[in-house]
Amino acid sequence: MDIYGDNTIDKILENPDKLQSISGLSAKNREAFVSTLRLNYGTEMVLAKLANYGIPNKLAFQIQDFYKEETLEIVENYPYQLVEDIKGLGFTIADQLAQELGIESQAPERFRAGLVHSLFQGCMETGDTYMEARDLLEQTLNLLESSRPVELEPSQVAQELAYLIEEDKVQQIDTKIFDNSLFFAEEGIRSHLIRILEKGQSKKQNLETIQEHIATVEEELGIEYDSIQKQAICAAIQNKVFILTGGPGTGKTTVINGIIAVYALLEGLDLKKKEQSAHSPSCSNWSRGSSHE
Repeated sequence: MDIYGDNTIDKILENPDKLQSISGLSAKNREAFVSTLRLNYGTEMVLAKLANYGIPNKLAFQIQDFYKEETLEIVENYPYQLVEDIKGLGFTIADQLAQELGIESQAPERFRAGLVHSLFQGCMETGDTYMEARDLLEQTLNLLESSRPVELEPSQVAQELAYLIEEDKVQQIDTKIFDNSLFFAEEGIRSHLIRILEKGQSKKQNLETIQEHIATVEEELGIEYDSIQKQAICAAIQNKVFILTGGPGTGKTTVINGIIAVYALLEGLDLKKKEQSAHSPSCSNWSRGSSHE
């Protein structure tokens, strides 16, 4: 205060050389002090600016932590980017911010953000990786018009969807529109499954032998599988790829235990011995050398 007077922080950042007059403050410590002061003071100013925009403190800290020194540039020039990058920040908050920054209701970037947001949210709600184009347009229009009470022209939103498809921002198959992350994840799974199915010939197991081993497992575990569970075990053993589905309490774990036990009997594996070795230092060596999956 004696050196800089009022508005000390601002003046230190403007003219840090005056700190040289302070005895006992080395050049290294002086640089570290100014650097920390600049960082913290900058953060405070950014958070204050975000608060002025009506962004809650928790989200403001997330935004600052994600974008660092680019925070204000992104927020003020690309507010809809926040919807994609910041978890918990929905379209409505970004749209209110965009409105305050002067972005019009019919701005193309607003339509695009609404489309991308509606597509991803729709997929999360239904469990699908796509939405029908008509449903996507309808939901996007509802989102846009509920966020700002302005009636929009559907053809304009449809045109932005066409641009998104052209730019590979979303994927299209017939009338289905796919979110990119979900589309390529599904494609990766499909390719992996095809690779498994096309890789060599699987060892065919005799159905009667499998059924005999199921009976053995039932006796050892003291349980009795119903006809559907037995069918699932047989199908899992006889096919390269098998998907087991069912709600809570339907016996999926019991079936999986049966699959493992029957497979072990067919391959002559001693599960008890494997379980014991899992607790020994050599278990990692065994797991690396095993070819069973």
